Parts: sequence; C-alpha cells; structure tokens
Amino acid sequence: MTKNRTLISAGLVLIGLIGAASSAHAACRDPWITELAPQVWGHPVRGSGETGECNIHLYGQHWSNKDQLRSQMQQAKRALDTAGIEFDAANANAITDNKYHSRMMLSGNNIGLKGSVPAKNWMIDLPNGYVFAVDRRCAPGYSANGPTAGGGCVRGGVN
Repeated sequence: MTKNRTLISAGLVLIGLIGAASSAHAACRDPWITELAPQVWGHPVRGSGETGECNIHLYGQHWSNKDQLRSQMQQAKRALDTAGIEFDAANANAITDNKYHSRMMLSGNNIGLKGSVPAKNWMIDLPNGYVFAVDRRCAPGYSANGPTAGGGCVRGGVN
C-alpha cells in the first residue's frame, strides 16, 4: 500500500512539473507583459519569449513601471486594432489581417525603430518611435498602396 502511494505521489508531482513547464513556455521574457496582456489584449498573451505580443519592441522597448508599460501596450493595441490586424492565436509568428481577410507569416525583422527595419508596404506606428512593418496581401486584382498611404488595398494599386 505504501509503495502504491509513493508511486501515485511521484506521478502527481511529475504531472505538476510538466504542467508548470508547459505554462512557463507560454510566458513572455518580461513577466509584466505576461501579467498585463489579459487586461490589455482581452486574452492570454499570444506568444512566448520575445515573439508575438511578447515582443518588447511592440511596446517601445523601454518603460519604468507597470503603468507606463500598460499605457504603451494600450497604444500598440489601438494601432493594431486600427490597422485591422492581430497576432494569430495558434501561431505568434503569424498575424491575421481582419480587414482584408488574410493571414500573413512574419519573417525577418518586422518590429523596430523607424528606419531600422526593412521597408515594407505597410508601416504601423507604435510607441516610442517604433514601427511594425509588414507586406499586406491583397485580394486578386488589388495591391497594397504603399506605406505612406496607410497600407490599404486598392484596385490595381501603385505598388
């Protein structure tokens, strides 16, 4: 009987450790981002480490307290909401373009200080002089109208 209890206890400890490891995997490198994400984004953080909503550059990279970070997260959320995009719930290396009904994989350097990221056809302003640069995919017969025109899709386009 004691042997069975020991095996059951060891099994429960192992399950607890596996659960803790998997939940830690879904955490951002900056614990404040993980903590504030549900309040700001309205869902658990989409990403881990420095990907997706965990990317500190999305929020301007620098803050001195939680209130300042929350404010910068809200600014970033407003910018992405206005653009009609959000990080994909299943893959933080992808964004969903709700405005033009497409899904885009992120590759390379997409978020950084203005002038430090490669120019793409859609540049979204973020806090502290940072931008989110993506190539917007448009429906057949349409093309992105360029970074200075808001990155919308227009018939024919000027790309």
